[in-house]
Amino acid sequence: MQTVRVVYLVPSDASPRKDYRHAIANAITHLQQWYLAQMGNQKTFRLTDSIVEVVRTNHKARWYAKNPAGEYHLWFWNNVLNDAFALTGASFNDPNFIWIFYIDAENDEGQYGGAGTCGVAVLPQHDIHGLMGLSKEPISRWIGGLGHELGHAFGLPHPPGCEEDQSLPESQCIMYLGMYNYPETFLLAEDKEALNQSRFFVG
Repeated sequence: MQTVRVVYLVPSDASPRKDYRHAIANAITHLQQWYLAQMGNQKTFRLTDSIVEVVRTNHKARWYAKNPAGEYHLWFWNNVLNDAFALTGASFNDPNFIWIFYIDAENDEGQYGGAGTCGVAVLPQHDIHGLMGLSKEPISRWIGGLGHELGHAFGLPHPPGCEEDQSLPESQCIMYLGMYNYPETFLLAEDKEALNQSRFFVG
C-alpha cells in the first residue's frame, strides 16, 4: 500500500519534542485535505497510522551542515539523507513510500535546506519553527512550503516559464510562489493529471 511516510529526525544532541511532532502532523494532515479538495475526485495520499515517526540519529545537529559531502551546497542535503536512508531503509524513487524528513538541525547559508525530488523531501529546523509559529511568517506559509516540497517528491515541477516571468498566473500555484499564500493557492491542471496517474493518490 503506497504511503507518505513523515519522519522527524532528532540529532544526538537534541531531545524529541512532542510539540514539534504535533506541528508536523498538523501540517501534513492539513495538506492531505488540501490535496483532496484540489483533486476534486476524492483522491489524495495516504499517511501512516502514526502520521509522524520519530527517529534518533547518531550525529550532532551542526554536523549536517559542516561535514563535507560532495559540493558545498549539497552538504546538508547529502548528510541528512545519508543518515535518514541508513536509519529508515528509505531511498529515492521508493515504489512503496514517499519520504518526508524533518530534522531538528539547520543548514548553513548557501546550502539546500528545504528541497524535494524523486520521492524524497528534506525540511530543516527553521521549517519546524515556522510550523510552531516561531517565525515572522504565518504557520500557513510553512505548511505551503511542505506542500511544495511534497509536490516535488511526487514528481511535480516548477511551472514552465515562471522562473523567467513571475507575473504569469501559473506562478501563483503551490509549485511556485503560491506556497507562500497557502491555502489560497492551487494545483495546475497538468499537476492534477500527473497526480491522478500516481499510485500514491487513491480514493
